[in-house]
Amino acid sequence: MFRSNSFITLFLFFLLSLSLPTNCYEIFQSSFPKLHPEKSFSQDQGIKISIQAFTHQECIHFFKTNLIKKGFRPLIMHIENKTLNTYRFSHFKSSLTNSSLSLAPIKKIAQGLNFNILLLTSTTFVASLALYAQFIPVILAATFAMMRYNTAITTFLEKNCFDDAVELKILPYQTVSKLIFFHESEFTSNFEINFLEETKKLITFNVDLLHYIPHLPHLTLV
Repeated sequence: MFRSNSFITLFLFFLLSLSLPTNCYEIFQSSFPKLHPEKSFSQDQGIKISIQAFTHQECIHFFKTNLIKKGFRPLIMHIENKTLNTYRFSHFKSSLTNSSLSLAPIKKIAQGLNFNILLLTSTTFVASLALYAQFIPVILAATFAMMRYNTAITTFLEKNCFDDAVELKILPYQTVSKLIFFHESEFTSNFEINFLEETKKLITFNVDLLHYIPHLPHLTLV
């Protein structure tokens, strides 16, 4: 029975290596999620902000896993500067707690999407070494494919995700689209996005996603 189960495990590992895309980054890049007006919140103050939050189903469709259940809420942020002014991102703030809202680190997001290579390869390698030594080249090939997959995902995230530790500057008439990830435990349907104009004037956008994701915690204004 053990020998039979080990063979099945190794065979599935082999199928996994065949199923991995040869160029994961290009596939991710070509399918970068687009904003749907009917699903997104928009506010225009010369600089226009549009925000769309992923649902559970959309997470699974695009990321191939439910990041929300792993503690991260992905959103698309589209910024369109229709003025001659330059804007710099200032901060996010929760309207529910009136405190700063920090983004989840890209490294943590990548870990939620990557294969656990050490766990997968160690278990299958031991089984193949004991029972099916001829599978070792397959395991090595699959490990290399998973490493490329993990690297591709990390590269995609680093290029397309907004990191609040890095200055985001919106130049005149520039359009920028970024993925942002909040900690699901802190995320509410209404929050602020703040930008600084060149004159140091603070521009605040009051995002409200209650209509689009009604089950989220929401601040009721009296």
